[in-house]
Parts: sequence; C-alpha cells; structure tokens
Amino acid sequence: MYIKRNLETKIMGLIETAEIIAVVGSRQAGKTTLLKHISNNLKSVNWLTFEDQDALDLFDRDIKAFIEIHIKPYKNIFIDEFQYSREGGKNLKFIYDTVPNKKMFITGSSHADISVRALKYLVGRVFIFELFPLSFDEFIYFRNVDLANYLKSNKNISNTVISTITPYMEEFIKYGGYPKVVLSETEVLKKEVLKNIVNTYFLRDIKEGLGLVESSPLRDLLKTIALSLGSLVPYKKLTDVSNYDHLKLKKYLSFFEQTYITYSAKPFFKNKLKEIVKAPKVYFLDSGLCNTLLSDFRAPCDRPDGGGIFEMVNVSEFVKSGYSVNYWRTKNGLEVDIVAVLNESHIACEVKLKKEENIVPSLESFVNEYKNFEPFISFLYLNDKISKTNTQNQLPLFFIGNLKTD
Repeated sequence: MYIKRNLETKIMGLIETAEIIAVVGSRQAGKTTLLKHISNNLKSVNWLTFEDQDALDLFDRDIKAFIEIHIKPYKNIFIDEFQYSREGGKNLKFIYDTVPNKKMFITGSSHADISVRALKYLVGRVFIFELFPLSFDEFIYFRNVDLANYLKSNKNISNTVISTITPYMEEFIKYGGYPKVVLSETEVLKKEVLKNIVNTYFLRDIKEGLGLVESSPLRDLLKTIALSLGSLVPYKKLTDVSNYDHLKLKKYLSFFEQTYITYSAKPFFKNKLKEIVKAPKVYFLDSGLCNTLLSDFRAPCDRPDGGGIFEMVNVSEFVKSGYSVNYWRTKNGLEVDIVAVLNESHIACEVKLKKEENIVPSLESFVNEYKNFEPFISFLYLNDKISKTNTQNQLPLFFIGNLKTD
C-alpha cells in the first residue's frame, strides 16, 4: 500500500524541467516507493538500481555504452541506490550535457555521498530533496484523512478534537514514521519491523560505512545518545561506554547525521558572554528507532524520559518540514527547546507534555530579546488543572513543523 508523501507534489511539479531530481534520506524512509509510484504515472520509463552490479559497472566503466542501452531509448530514467557509484557526478553531468530531452531521477541513502560526489559536477543541473520517515501530518492523513483535513483547515480546535488526536500522537511517538512500521497492523509486528530496521539496515550499514568490526560498541553509543535526549552531548560518557576516542566519536556522530539517523541541534546565540555557544544536542530523527534501542514503547506520560522523547519528536517534525533547528540557553539557566528558522519563518518553541497554565518565562525572555521570533508551546496532553488562559500560543503536535510566520 502506498502512503502519499508531501514530497510527491513538489517532484510532480518539476517533471517537465530539465534538472535531475535527487531524493536522499535514510534507509527504509520510502525513497524507492515514492519514485516507483511517480514512475508508474509516467510513460517511457527505465528503472535501474545500482545494487545491480552489472548496471553499476557499466555506468562507472563505459558511460557511452550505458547511455546507448539505458538512456537513449527512454524519456524518464530512474536510478535507485545511486550512492554506490564511484563516478556518479561526473557521469551524470556527461549524460545531462550530451543527451537532451531526458528526465533523470536518482536516490541515495546519504546526503554526503550525493553532495560530495555529485554536486561539484552538477551545479545548476540538479534539485536535491530530502525524504524522511513520515511526518505526523503524513501519518494522520494515512490513518484518518477526514480528521487530517479538518485539522488542516482549523487551527483553533476544541479540547474534544485534541482528545481525539492524542491516541494518534501517542502511537506516532511510540513507533515513529517508517512506512513499513506504519503499515504494520499490530504492535507486535511494528516492534519486529523496527528491530529488523535497526539490526539489518542501520547497524550493518553504519558498521560498514565506518569500517568497524564490532557492532556492540556502536549499539551502546546509540543507546547512550537515546538516554540523553534534551541534554547537551555527554562526550565523556559516550567515550566511556563505547571506548571510542574523542576524534572518532565526533566523526561517528557526524556520520549518523549524514545518514539521517540523528540531527545535531546547535546553540542559537548572538551574545557570547551571556549565551551558550558550543555544545550541541543530538536527537534521533525517528522515535521508533530511538525506542527500539531503549526497548521502551510506553506512552510518554508513563516514562521518566517522556519529556525528552516528546522534545525529540518535535525537533524531528521541524527538520522534516525543512527548518534549521537550534536551541537557546543562557549561562544563567534560561532555555528554549527549539529555535527554528525557515526562510522568513522564525519560531521559538517550548515543548511540554501537558498544556501549560502559566507563561513560560524563558520563552518570554527569548522573544523579548529576539523580536522577529514568534513563540509557541507544543503540548501532547490536555491539563485538567488549568484554571486560566495562557496567552502564549499552545498547539498540539499536528501543527508543529507546519507553522509558517511572516
């Protein structure tokens, strides 16, 4: 079954352009499924994968023969797993420059592989799009399209509607947005699929990508990151549990980010004397992956790290929507969980498990200092104890990541 992705509309709007379409993202995020769906709506299609060693060898070693066999007879050419090519960018440029009136689509599991190997050759010739696991609004559209349409057109929703979407939010936070997981019908099956994604794809691919022999220190490293959500990166603790030195540790953390496993939120600052300027926070981009590493699928309200898990999901939602995400912390202890920027949209967001009765002082301090940011509070659960209205804008998860301000 196909789950409609927001990226599909963007790509379909570029079908008639000359530029190559590159879709990058983590394993199992749905890149192949998305482009297969798009290819089914086109004519004169050739679908290739560079997991096919013969096709890859021909592309790398005899590009002219590759063109005659795989490019010239077709209008639309799709190449899956493009990151395996050693000559990717140079040969794509040759095809683009010498064979007119062709539309090419490629996928890759690492932004670094696509950009470093290809972009220096493909400037002005390629559109690169990132595909993540499902966002919450994609998840809701799949699970309950009528509810999703209502939420899309009504920002001021009642507590009754919030109570209706809370079970969906809990499910999404527990199991994440990998399409195969979302399509699995039982909780037992969801957990098995997630375990398979972690063991078969992530740990294997990371181990091979970093040239490691053992995977157990890698799992310990990822688990420690999962236990530190919302905190500054505990480099010493990560070194102790993994036995990786500081330089290797930073290299591995960078690799996790390049392969769409984690996201590193750096501090937002303008005043080095008053604000934290160096230490990042690291979040997983999928909560199901994180919960699998922790072997904990309880609802956020039932676990001690529930606030950190919900913060991670909010960061991920902003990242999936294209925002650059930072956090803000002063040296005297004020903090805003998420400082998100996308073009002219500037969001300051504090994450709370329950709807807040009182003004959040740190959020107020931030927007007083940075007046072009609009403040929001993201919450998961209603709060029956609230007796007055908080003037700060509070929204449930569906709207986070889809916020746009002037």
